[in-house]
Amino acid sequence: MTDVNENDTWCLEFLRFRQQEIRLFLPYLELSSIRFRNRYSCTAETAICILLYRLSAPNRLKEDMKVFRHSRSWISLIFNDVVEYLVARYSKHMEWDETRLTRQQILRYTNIIEKKGGVKGVWGFIDGTMRYKKCHGFKFQAVMTPDGILSCLAGPWLARQGDWSMFVDSGLAYHLRAINVAADPDQ
Repeated sequence: MTDVNENDTWCLEFLRFRQQEIRLFLPYLELSSIRFRNRYSCTAETAICILLYRLSAPNRLKEDMKVFRHSRSWISLIFNDVVEYLVARYSKHMEWDETRLTRQQILRYTNIIEKKGGVKGVWGFIDGTMRYKKCHGFKFQAVMTPDGILSCLAGPWLARQGDWSMFVDSGLAYHLRAINVAADPDQ
């Protein structure tokens, strides 16, 4: 598949996807348009494998060097440039995908949760997640919908940020208010 040349069992364990699945979604990401810093070059397949490998488990760059046969700085730069590219390209959809999270869809989610759990007025489940890099912490806020999709992802914030201020800063209340006002302008 890449420099890694491993079987599907390895790919599932360390990349969380099979080779065939990666080849299926890779063209949609258009990673070949990334201009890597320091004149580094990297194929789209290798770049996505580095990203998936680093995100699948808390590996050290020293271990990554053995797998990808490149220096720490090269792996780190490729990873960072891919993350920056994906965030720039897709952050609008991660924070709030207005084509998918419509009033009608949210009402469907509400009905599903009410039917299964007996709770009214809930369309998703919000959670804050803390991540650490060395001794620095940062948080994200996500909303999981009944279809198992992270439907809203906001952040990062510094670890000291409280859950309520994350909620306010995420703009989630604004988006919900906007779709409700659009449905009933008299509100």
